[in-house]
Amino acid sequence: MVALTESPLDQKALDRLEKLGGAELLARVIDQFLEKVPQRMEAACDRGKAGDLKALGSAVHSIKAAASNVGATEVRDMADRIERLAVQGAKELGIDVTQA
Repeated sequence: MVALTESPLDQKALDRLEKLGGAELLARVIDQFLEKVPQRMEAACDRGKAGDLKALGSAVHSIKAAASNVGATEVRDMADRIERLAVQGAKELGIDVTQA
C-alpha cells in the first residue's frame, strides 16, 4: 500500500469556503466543481483541437478559477500552465488575447 504524503486538495481553501458559507456552501461548490469542470475540460479540448487558442485560454481560465475555489491545486496548476501556453501561442500568432 502506498501512503499519500500530501492531499490533492488545499484544506485551507476548503476551510475558507466553509467559514464563508458553512457546510452547505462548501458542499454546493464542490458539487458544482465536480459537475461543471469535466464539461469545461471537454470544451477546452475541443477549442484546442480547433486551434482556437484565445478560446482555449478562456476555457482553462474558468477551470483554474473553479479549481482554486475548492483547493484542487494540481488541477489549478495544470490549467494555469495551459492558459499561459495558449496565451503565449496566440500572441505569437498575432491574436489579440485581451479581454473585451
